[in-house]
Amino acid sequence: MRAMGDNVSIGGIDAGGTTFKCAVANPALEIVDEVIIPTRAPAETLTDVASFFGQHPDLHHIGIASFGPLNLSSGTIADTPKLEWQNFPLLESVERLTSTPATIDTDVTAAGLAEYAQAKDGKSLVYVTVGTGIGAAYVSDGRALSSSRHAEMGHIRVPRTPNDEFAGLCPFHGDCLEGLASGPAMEARWSMAPEDLDADHEAWTLEAHYLGHLCENLVRILVPEKILFGGGVMQNPHLIELTKAKTQELMGGYQDTQTEIDTAALEPNSGLMGALLIAKSARRV
Repeated sequence: MRAMGDNVSIGGIDAGGTTFKCAVANPALEIVDEVIIPTRAPAETLTDVASFFGQHPDLHHIGIASFGPLNLSSGTIADTPKLEWQNFPLLESVERLTSTPATIDTDVTAAGLAEYAQAKDGKSLVYVTVGTGIGAAYVSDGRALSSSRHAEMGHIRVPRTPNDEFAGLCPFHGDCLEGLASGPAMEARWSMAPEDLDADHEAWTLEAHYLGHLCENLVRILVPEKILFGGGVMQNPHLIELTKAKTQELMGGYQDTQTEIDTAALEPNSGLMGALLIAKSARRV
């Protein structure tokens, strides 16, 4: 193993349903090269990933922050709504195509660990991503709550608003949280991508209703000191304030809590920085 000063490089992959963000960094986690690759079928996507990392022969380890659900013991993507990726051996494929050892975790866990490290305040947090899908991870004392499988907080059931007849998009549950409030669900509901909706569109009040129910459940069950949101849907700056207000309303004055609800500090690169952090921790560079 090379020492810190011997030009060691580590790689990170933020493997998402829309894009694969890839980066190479030094041991200080300073990015020296990066690329964004559109997510297509596994073979096409990973050919481009391998081509990028092939330009860095000094690469020692790659951290992968992947969409899920994942079988963490095998590094295989399980029953994802992204049908082409179901049962795909992502960890083994990345190692084989790049000829580099790799470590994998969920995108939300990686992002949560990166946000925890960035904050340097030791406060427990739940990181939530709202984008192509919805997922969350709980981090306390610098460690993520995990096992050989992982929590799927984006698939909880949430009460509908009156007169909401949208069927939901989740192929497994229909109107779970992800089925009602993910980016694709918003687009299907309003016939417009979230980024194209006006800031005062009624869509955002409805979105805050569902995210507020998520926050209430997280506070009731985990009592985190912070809930941090990332993902493409959260790019509307008004949504976080609407979500805070809805959460406070739902708490109903019961269980006084000081949980901070905010936008993740590292966005839009929380997942990518988390992937690099995984690589650094695994390689101990």
